[in-house]
This record gives sequence, C-alpha cells and structure tokens, in this order.
Amino acid sequence: MTPTPHDALFKRTFSDPAHAAGELRSILPPALVARLDFDALRVESGSFVDEELSQRHADLLYTVPWRAGGELLVYLLFEHQSTVEPLMPFRLLRYMLRIWERWLAGRPDARHLPLLVPAVLYHGAEAWTAPVAFEDLFDLPPELVEPLRAFVPHFRCVLDDLSGVTDDDLRGRSAAALVGLVLFVLRDARTVPDFLDRFGRWQDALRRVAESPHGIGAVEALIRYILQVVAPSGGPEKLKQIFEQAMGAKGKEVVVTIAEQLIEQGIEVGLVRGREEGREEGREEGLEEGKRATLRRLMELRFGGLPAAAVARVEAADSAQLDAWRDAFFVASSLDALLDVTP
Repeated sequence: MTPTPHDALFKRTFSDPAHAAGELRSILPPALVARLDFDALRVESGSFVDEELSQRHADLLYTVPWRAGGELLVYLLFEHQSTVEPLMPFRLLRYMLRIWERWLAGRPDARHLPLLVPAVLYHGAEAWTAPVAFEDLFDLPPELVEPLRAFVPHFRCVLDDLSGVTDDDLRGRSAAALVGLVLFVLRDARTVPDFLDRFGRWQDALRRVAESPHGIGAVEALIRYILQVVAPSGGPEKLKQIFEQAMGAKGKEVVVTIAEQLIEQGIEVGLVRGREEGREEGREEGLEEGKRATLRRLMELRFGGLPAAAVARVEAADSAQLDAWRDAFFVASSLDALLDVTP
C-alpha cells in the first residue's frame, strides 16, 4: 500500500535514532529518561497497525537500553487524522500484544516481558479529549469501581498533543532543528490558512537542516509533503521564495524539481492505467480515464474530500480540460480557482 504523505514524513524523520531520541526525551517522564541510554536507541523493523487503519495511523517501535541493564520498548503511534480516536487505548493494547508476541517468538525460554511504553503523537487542530488510560474505557457503576479494580486491565499511554504546543516550544524540542520543523509542518500544514506565512518564520531552522548531514534529503521530504497537502494562497511561488531565502538558488530549484516530479508521477500513473483500460475500451478513452482518476487523486490529496459538484465536473471533462487542470494544479490557490481554469 502506498504510504500517505503524513506516514512518509513521520517515518523518514523519526526512523533516525537521533531524532527519535530527541522526541522521546521530550515526552517521557523525566525519571524514566534519566535511567535510559538514548545513545544506544535502536529502531525496530515492522509495523503493528491494522491494515485497514494504515491511512490513519503510522507507527515505530524503539528499543532503548536501561543504564543499569536490560531494555525498554517504546511504541510511538502517529495519529494523522484531525479527529480524536475515542478507543485509542484499546487499539494500543492490540498493537502492544502483537509487539510482545513477536518479542517472545524470538525468546521461547523467557519468563518475563519487557516493559512497553505506548506513546501517541497527535497533531489535530483540536485538543485531545478521549481517554488515555485503558481503565477509563469501562463504564462501571461508581460504587463498584473499587471492588472491580483488580479485574480491570490498567495502563495509560503517553500523549504528545501538539495542538496546545507553541512554536517556541517546538523549536526547543530537540538539538536537531528538523524535529521541531517537522512537528510544526505536520501540525499546521493542512489546517492553518496562513501556514506559509508562518512557515516563513522558520527559515533559520530550514537553513540549519539544509546544512546538516543528509539535509537536502530532509528538505526534499518537507517540500514533497507541503506540496501534497497544502492549498495555501500563493502556492508553490510563495514556497519557492521561502526556500530561496533560506537556502539560496538551490532551495528554489528543489521546490520546482519536486513539483515537476509530482506532476510527472501523476501523469505516469494515468498513462499506465490508461493503457490497461485501453485494451478493453480503446486506447484514447483509456488514457483519458487514467488522467481523470489521477487528477481526482491529486485534488483529494491537496484539497481534501471533493464536493459532489467538483467530482461531476472532473468526470464530465474532456482530455483538453483535464490537461489544463493538470498544468495549473500547483499554481491554483484553491479548488475553485483550479476548476475555473480552462484550456
């Protein structure tokens, strides 16, 4: 399954042990942090999320040694929908069981389990309001809470709710400028109307990221994410200005290159689908249907769910109109502005 833009940016950033250590240091209890050797943190392979929920959740599992010996497991689940998951502790419990099962499969003689700390990274526009403790999911009569306590599984997750975190706090999250920058982009890019104006205030962080080892790759990941999910006033032109001011001509060049790549990838998908469908219904009709499906996907990625009227216009458009919308895709400031473009 193709990863979402959120999934790709999250995993690219926090699969780096140094970046992961910075995030975990900032959200775990200080007494726990003091007893862990984050310099030896390992990123484990695999995902434990249900396949049908992979469009909502991305995850990473870390092993962090205790300074006194032994290891702690930390499971970081990234909730990249703007709505709160009311049964999050239940979902976490399912994933935690899978992690322990895999751990035990490699240690058939084990008599103890490693401590596993679940953490949720949430970047919705509204504050998290659902339970973070598993026991809070049970609706028990008040007079029976205490007598039944021994029968209720007990654990809570660490919640990193970015909705109430200031930009200055994000800047101080880690010695790595990229961590605060990525968290800011993940939190605000989809929902804040003046996002690019605010993003321009992070030029110092952008410059430090670009100058760091493998920094250009990190910058490219940020640009790719922003171009796929943001529909701001000014569009790519404003983004080019921001990166050019932070990085010089190289920054502008990277923005243009990635915008062109995204368009070409969309065209390529459309042509492949068109060729496949062309065998049955005629090549030209197949190519047109491929373009139509690709354009709808790009529109949904950038502008969110499409109104029925917009879907109807795309379905009724001829090849020339589809090409006009494709060419204007990264220039149009909104869905309405894009649909106003004519051949």
